[in-house]
Amino acid sequence: MRRKKDKVPKNPKKNTMKKLGAQLKEKGCALYATCGKKIGKSLRLQILWMVLIGFIVASLGGLIILGLAHEVGIGYYQYQDYESANAYLQRRLTIAVREINGLESVTTHVSLDIDELYDLLRRMGNEEAFIDELRDYLSESVSLEYTGTRHIEAIEAVKPNFYDISDERINALYKELIKLKVEDKWNEEEVNSTINKFLIEIGFTDKELKQKAIVRILEGLDGIDYASDTQNLLIDSKGTIIYGDSFIKSIDILEAIRKASTSSDASKKEQQTSLYPIILNGEIYYLINNTTLTGVTHSMYTESSDILGFLGGVIIFVTVLLYGTKKKMKYIEYLAFCLGEISKGDLDFVVEKRGNDELGQVAQAMTQMEEKLKQQMQERAQAEKTKSELITNVAHDLRTPLTSVIGYIGLVKENKYENEEEGAKYLEIAYNKSERLKVLIEDLFEYTKLSNRNVQLKKEHMSIATLMNQLIEELMPLAEDKNITITFHVAAKETGVTVDVMKMTRVFENLIENAIKYSQEGEVIQVVIQETREFVYVTVRNRCTEIAKDDIHKLFDRFYRSDSSRNSTTGGSGLGLAIAKNIVEIHEGKIWAQLDEDRISFNVKLKKA
Repeated sequence: MRRKKDKVPKNPKKNTMKKLGAQLKEKGCALYATCGKKIGKSLRLQILWMVLIGFIVASLGGLIILGLAHEVGIGYYQYQDYESANAYLQRRLTIAVREINGLESVTTHVSLDIDELYDLLRRMGNEEAFIDELRDYLSESVSLEYTGTRHIEAIEAVKPNFYDISDERINALYKELIKLKVEDKWNEEEVNSTINKFLIEIGFTDKELKQKAIVRILEGLDGIDYASDTQNLLIDSKGTIIYGDSFIKSIDILEAIRKASTSSDASKKEQQTSLYPIILNGEIYYLINNTTLTGVTHSMYTESSDILGFLGGVIIFVTVLLYGTKKKMKYIEYLAFCLGEISKGDLDFVVEKRGNDELGQVAQAMTQMEEKLKQQMQERAQAEKTKSELITNVAHDLRTPLTSVIGYIGLVKENKYENEEEGAKYLEIAYNKSERLKVLIEDLFEYTKLSNRNVQLKKEHMSIATLMNQLIEELMPLAEDKNITITFHVAAKETGVTVDVMKMTRVFENLIENAIKYSQEGEVIQVVIQETREFVYVTVRNRCTEIAKDDIHKLFDRFYRSDSSRNSTTGGSGLGLAIAKNIVEIHEGKIWAQLDEDRISFNVKLKKA
């Protein structure tokens, strides 16, 4: 016969890496589900924040660069705008002509500064002082005396002297002005009308006042902006000069019209001649303005300085953005490197946490993932070891009684007994061994369910003190068979808990039975109940000299028996304390053993209801 080929064992390292890869994938998906969206949102917000900061800094930097460019004169130049200067000149002349023509339709030709006059009234403390002040003010404001070559040939009469006017008449004017002030009629029309009326009464004619108004308007043209060498002349229809600085008495009006018509190019510095018709006393006069335009000075910057500022701002923006995100991007690359190292199986690789932001939380989550993976691998290795031990222990504990059962039943089956009494004894032994097998299998099944945490608890409120009292009474006959005394002491007022009564009964029943089973005759077992604000503590204590202190933590292991005190001859499945531990833990409690000299204590901690 051909021998079958031996199956080649799979590479355990390869299988381990495969399992690790699957775990990493699972943990990575969980990590992404936990942090992915949060990290993405955080990174977007941080990038937007850096863009905003970069934009602000770049804007300020661009403005500073633009300001420095202007400061050193990059792209700066000036030019003279003669068209704007000429437009301004023509506008001023048009306004003056409109005002002179408007004198034909008004009866008041005096225009005083009423605010200045009002201040004069307010400052004067008495009438006598005000009369002199008012006389001086009128003399300066309405005087028709001219100097130099300026003249109006139509004015020839000797004008009244304000200092020859009586104080009574000045005082009457003062009272009229005060009346306007008191009656709240102080406005330009009322004040000028009152002054105009006063001037006519003291000897001025309407024509003289009109001429004075004309002179005032023409004098206002002397200081026109954007012009130099200005000359203003008022001539009649024959060319005779009525007003103006001139050494001649008349000019050729046709030549003046021709010259004004040819002064149309105002795009460069040259002398401009402007001529406007005026109506005075029903006759036509002409206003001639000769001036040299100086132009409106405009300062301009070329696009070179703007481009320089823009480029500087762009450079600053990019620099700030790169600098602000560089640290984050390097950290993301570092985390990717760490994940790669972990994926290779290096679960001891240390992931450095930098900062407390979302990326720092990712680093912390990766470290926690490593710890969980290591813990899972250790638990899996321990589970494999435990499984192997469990199979070995179960096989041993099942094989021994099963061998006895088969042996004794075989003797009975083959009639290998001397009498009926011996045959019945064989059957009794086989039955007892079968009972032990049944207990072992039931405990093993119960332990498996509790270990997988697949148990549905039927919780209800109960008193631990009441439960322990009932158990002690039920187990007292078993203790009396060995002449053992059980004492019960309750040092607690509130012993109510919410538990699965059947399962918790099994825990304390197991503890008391074990105490009875492993105690010598005539000894005492102590059961004590204590409490804190949140928990109830139950302690079962008995004398024990067979267990070493180093073995205390092994008592709750499966199938653990001390060589001398906890062996198979004492009965039991070896799973009682392991089952008790699982029951307490699924109730979110705690159970532990404690050895004090020659006494061993089993303690159970449960949360109060």
